[in-house]
Amino acid sequence: MSSLVAKKPRIAISNAQRKALRTWFHDPATSFGATKTLANAISWWNSQFGYNISRSTASDILSDKYSSLDNSNIKGNVKKDRKPKWPILEQALADWALQFESVHGTVSGDLLRIKATELW
Repeated sequence: MSSLVAKKPRIAISNAQRKALRTWFHDPATSFGATKTLANAISWWNSQFGYNISRSTASDILSDKYSSLDNSNIKGNVKKDRKPKWPILEQALADWALQFESVHGTVSGDLLRIKATELW
């Protein structure tokens, strides 16, 4: 039997949001002498982004797992920064797709798959 209570929708957190929290948390100028806690981080998040995150999410964002965000230039709405598995193939496929679009129009997913197989 299914529950009558609706589940809370999942909201994806972008790297820009993670970086903002890490910057605020590790910036000594914003602490005014007081030690920052996870509760402070959750309150700050709510005031900045308009919704709460759990203690475990805040702790995860502030852990070493996301320390790479401290020293990188990130794009605003990127959720994950994934490197291509085969960079040469990706570049060749991207070049081909741009040429195809300029001559023939939109490139479909099926067409990309066929061309990727040919290039491989």
